[in-house]
Amino acid sequence: MTGTDSSQTGQRLVAGRYRLTEVLGRGGMGVVWQATDELIGRTVAVKELRVPQGLPERERAAFGERALREARTAGRIRHPGVIAIHDLIPDTAQADAAYVVMELVEAPSLATVLERDGALPERRVARLGLRVLEALDAAHAIGLVHRDVKPSNILVLPDDEVKLVDFGIAHALDDTRLTRTGVAGSTGYIAPELFEGEPPTPAVDLWSLGVTLHHAATGSSPFERGSTAATIRAVLHEDPPPLDRHPSLSPVIGALLVRDPDRRMDGREAAVGLRSAVTSARNTAPEPVRQAPRPDEATGRPATWQNRPTGVHARLSNPGRPRARADTTGQASAAGRDTATGSPRQPGSANGGAAAFRRPAAQRANGGSRPATWEDRPTTVRSDTAPARRSTARAQAIGPTTTSTTADDAERYAIYSAKALLNSTFRLVLALLSAWTFWRLFHDLLAWPTPVTVVEVVFLSYLAQAYVSTWWDSFALGIEGILLSAKRGNASVAWEHIDEIVLVPQPHTELTHRDSRTAITLRMAATTPADVRKKSPLRGVDRTGAGSAFAWSMGEVNHSVDELSTAFRAAAPLHVTVASPSEPDVEDLRYHGARRTWPMWLSLLLAGILVATYAFHDDGGPVQLEKTGWDGVVEFSPDGATLASGNSDYGIELWNVATRKRTATLMGQTGKITALRFAPDRKLLAVADDGHYDHTITVWDMPSRAERRTLSVGEDTSVVWLAFSPDSHTLASVNDDRTIVLWDVRSGRKTRTIPQKTSRAFPVEFSAAGLFLSGLDSAKLPHRWYLPTGRPVSPAAGDADWATIAGSTVYILDGSGSIKRVLTGHTGKITDVDPAKDAGQLLATSSEDHTVRIWRADTGKISRKLTLDWDNGRTADAVALSRDGRTLVYGSGSALWIWETGVDA
Repeated sequence: MTGTDSSQTGQRLVAGRYRLTEVLGRGGMGVVWQATDELIGRTVAVKELRVPQGLPERERAAFGERALREARTAGRIRHPGVIAIHDLIPDTAQADAAYVVMELVEAPSLATVLERDGALPERRVARLGLRVLEALDAAHAIGLVHRDVKPSNILVLPDDEVKLVDFGIAHALDDTRLTRTGVAGSTGYIAPELFEGEPPTPAVDLWSLGVTLHHAATGSSPFERGSTAATIRAVLHEDPPPLDRHPSLSPVIGALLVRDPDRRMDGREAAVGLRSAVTSARNTAPEPVRQAPRPDEATGRPATWQNRPTGVHARLSNPGRPRARADTTGQASAAGRDTATGSPRQPGSANGGAAAFRRPAAQRANGGSRPATWEDRPTTVRSDTAPARRSTARAQAIGPTTTSTTADDAERYAIYSAKALLNSTFRLVLALLSAWTFWRLFHDLLAWPTPVTVVEVVFLSYLAQAYVSTWWDSFALGIEGILLSAKRGNASVAWEHIDEIVLVPQPHTELTHRDSRTAITLRMAATTPADVRKKSPLRGVDRTGAGSAFAWSMGEVNHSVDELSTAFRAAAPLHVTVASPSEPDVEDLRYHGARRTWPMWLSLLLAGILVATYAFHDDGGPVQLEKTGWDGVVEFSPDGATLASGNSDYGIELWNVATRKRTATLMGQTGKITALRFAPDRKLLAVADDGHYDHTITVWDMPSRAERRTLSVGEDTSVVWLAFSPDSHTLASVNDDRTIVLWDVRSGRKTRTIPQKTSRAFPVEFSAAGLFLSGLDSAKLPHRWYLPTGRPVSPAAGDADWATIAGSTVYILDGSGSIKRVLTGHTGKITDVDPAKDAGQLLATSSEDHTVRIWRADTGKISRKLTLDWDNGRTADAVALSRDGRTLVYGSGSALWIWETGVDA
């Protein structure tokens, strides 16, 4: 077998990469293996699709195409509910199998869950159906129909997440059918229209989903019979068994199992119905019976919430025994009935806004098995004197805590939340954005002094992030409410504004694990006054507006649900319901946090100001020509109209200086560019490069942008400098072997080789008449050669001046080597120097002190200074000054910049 290094079962190596280790399952379409991707070391699933024996060549080709289509169709879906496809190894002439490499998910299928547990609770069935429907919607959105939705193709992950698998017979609406006869899929789950020859549509998957949900709710498939013929007959003609015990699911499943696909419920309607089923079928755990308050020792009457000591915690006083609530006469109110009417009381009836937001208590289940009846509800107490006492005790509902709302012995609970980290991160980002914006405004644009700017930036940055939402560090339970503490101060939430306290374990499957973390959500009453809503800590929480109930997530604590439930029941007044649902719904698990919009608008404003400083501010500074790709060399043409620069691809970029646009790219060099030089007649450009096999000089014809000639320098010799004679007929190359080679540009031949008897090669220039070649070595000693003979002659003071650098100093010397002027001012090492050829008294220097300077060599003064920062390159590695001195180009890193100096020669 191709790609196999062993014939042992389970030890094959497919495609030189995937080691098959264990069979996970077998089916009609092939074998699924667990495998190891030895290239990156991860575990994957590999589906082996083997060509059945005896197939004709035409069918074998169709089989391979079908395997390719499976991977292609499934791979097009981007949804967490669909198995991801990693790779495909098609079948070949030497191999009789194709392989599809997939994500490995270690989870049981829904079929396995049903075999193990039987019929599932109604709410769980609806929740699983929603997850499968979301995955199908992702497939339908790109024109794919699964055609084989059934329990064995649905993997059930923790928290009832799902993975839809096996798109092996999936049909793309724009694909050519490869199966010309028969019906693909599992008989009991196939939509009836497919048996009648209709083309597959999304409605086919919705029928299969309906059959799957019916199976999950009842424990058996509604159409499976003893034979295939009987199963098909049931699908086409028989009604599914009724779902009398599943009133929430019955309408949805019934509408999905309508045989006419045009009348069948679509995906959007099914999603609405299943969400409704999740809500209406919700069951919650029974609420533990509260302990009766201790009698007040001074009056002899039973204690109520008004006269209990601050911070009483049931876990501290009597953690083990449940207590019965007592009414105001000392007798337990019968079965939780209202003492005034005798009817069963709903939780929260003491507050008119309670029922507007939280779930009715009748919908909560005892242990998650059946709806709670009035016998199961906790015994409650009604106090006729409570309202009057409550109004005086809670005049300060929400705000800074006082001694009346705290107790020294009250137990404090530390609050944790990922939102706290997010809050801190946002504060940091907002502060950095503010600092950057204010620095740009004050220092870079308004040119304020640095010390003043620093003070302003620090102050305004702190002010910008000072009012981001506070996250509370801990809380305690007091007589007036929940007492919150943070570094910025304290606050409290009054009991009278709370309808319900919802406790959800994290993870929510471990209700009594002492080490698990519990999330706390407060459901606030619709009657909460508007002024209270605007105060800390409720300011900006998730709510729908004044006069409506809303929720607020306090955070998570490292205590079990039982501990917190006991503590809250002991401290809270009678109208506050404490709930710990055994199967939390989406609302219970959702974070209800701050929805303040001003931080977002402030961030957008700062970002807008920052962008505007770059987009609309023009201070005559440098403009970027090349963001990335520049590679070390740059040269102006004699007329200053064209700029040549090397790039990292061994090419030469040509730029129009006036428009700052790239006009051409000259490719042909095979190594790094080491030197550039335009000919005086502007018709030629010489480019030296260190080629892969030979170091060369390429001469380009500028009018035609064509390569004119290539000069071979040698394999071990690099060119460090180029110079043209005044008539453009002779080219001098200074090489790193300390020789000067003269070339006849027209013929491409060497005419003379002149040795440089120094330790290092140095640049040279032709004299005005072209008879002499002169240069200045690193020791500042002048050299001069007579070209007709190639012999050295005495230097002449009348030759061109030279600029040489030593550290942070520039020396101007005449042709005889005499120092004419010393230029000082840089505080860092000078990186490059370039004189203006026509404006002989101007030269440019760049330095590691992050500046570029234009000097007047005759006076030694600076004509223009450019300070570089992170916005314009920081440090210039090379500079080129135009002949008239008005334009300067510099390279920094891999970027290229152009700057109008504004200097008049």
